[in-house]
Amino acid sequence: MAQTIISGIQPTGDLNIGSYLGALHKHVHASKDRENKNYFFVVDHHAITIRLSPEVLRENTYSIGAWYVAAGLDVAHSTLFVQSHVPAHTE
Repeated sequence: MAQTIISGIQPTGDLNIGSYLGALHKHVHASKDRENKNYFFVVDHHAITIRLSPEVLRENTYSIGAWYVAAGLDVAHSTLFVQSHVPAHTE
């Protein structure tokens, strides 16, 4: 049965093995299921509660996106986006 999968990672710092095993690896595996609708995102709005300069938050945001792609996220069958780039999240 087809499912809609939506999940994300906060860009609060460098990824570690826990981030990889706890989220990223599972997201990559889920992205391979062509029956699912997959939405994975960088949860940068939720990260503003952490004291990060805007420059560091921006750098971390794009770094997490790059990690998704480098880890093998199937971008042909998944949507990868940055939370703050979708106005509906705050409307």
